[in-house]
Amino acid sequence: MSLRSTTSQQRSRRNFLGYAGGLTALAGSPFLANLASITAHAQSAPGYKALVCVFLFGGNDQSNTVVPRSGAEYTNYRSGRPALALDAASLLPISPLGYSGPELGLHPSLGALQQLFGAGKCAVVANVGTLNQPLTKAQWNNGDPNLPVPYQLFSHSDQQGAWQTGLPDRASQTGWLGRMGDALTQAMQPGSPLSVCISTGGNNIMQVGEQVVQYQISTQGAVKVEQMPNLFGENAVGGQVLR
Repeated sequence: MSLRSTTSQQRSRRNFLGYAGGLTALAGSPFLANLASITAHAQSAPGYKALVCVFLFGGNDQSNTVVPRSGAEYTNYRSGRPALALDAASLLPISPLGYSGPELGLHPSLGALQQLFGAGKCAVVANVGTLNQPLTKAQWNNGDPNLPVPYQLFSHSDQQGAWQTGLPDRASQTGWLGRMGDALTQAMQPGSPLSVCISTGGNNIMQVGEQVVQYQISTQGAVKVEQMPNLFGENAVGGQVLR
């Protein structure tokens, strides 16, 4: 779902055409072949680095993801969710470095993450969210107009958007990765026709910048450009119509 206005969509089309400028016969062109093999090029390029973000739409039960395994903390956890609590024996132990709190464990289905955690290649970032500041239930119920709260706090879709835009107090037409792309494009890949933001999961607000337009690929490789009749008509890209 695009949050852009019509004017922004038109600008996005122009930006996309700019990235693909000069390509009048795209289907089967070397340009698409290069895009399809971008992963191979990235792996062989010296000093190549990429930030990979996996955004899971839907909900996560954080209280059954990282769980206290013993003591009063586990007792409180179990009494707070009697029908949902996991057995302590089923939890996969983790031992964060420098951590002195209660024993912790991961959900029993997260064995792969436990291995990565043990190898020092995975970390848990706890107690983060879209709140502007700590907020109690009583403060919310009192409706203090001077207390800043996230935009549309109880709207699931809006909170998904807040995580992608990095701006929890208001709606935004750009995402934090897109704005990062705006800042890094000239420094990291000046003159490159390929967007610094690449999506394998379709269009998303997280990778929308003021100048950067995300390039979309699928699990089968680069998205095929099926039709581009002219620069001013409808341009079908990967089954999507850019207007």
